Amino acid sequence: MRDLVHLPLRSLASWMQHRRFRTVRRVARWRRAWCYGMDRLSADDAQRVMLDCRYPAGWHPLLMLTVEDTLEQAREDIADHPELPRLIADGCACVGDKWES
Repeated sequence: MRDLVHLPLRSLASWMQHRRFRTVRRVARWRRAWCYGMDRLSADDAQRVMLDCRYPAGWHPLLMLTVEDTLEQAREDIADHPELPRLIADGCACVGDKWES
């Protein structure tokens, strides 16, 4: 008898959580669209727009390679070195040229 009460409540809670998640995502997307239209996108918002459009536009993850992200990852995994920014920039350019040709 107890399950007859809790099962519909869990289903309702799950449905409400799903609807809230979708609403929050939709509002965030509309906010980014408004910022884009007003020419006030932050770097994070611009990257999110690029990620949202990646598959419909036919972009592939390797083409999203950025010097800043690669440099941050290298500093986390290896160590910081004065030549690292130049080497990372050269490496990203080389990989980008190979994949574009």
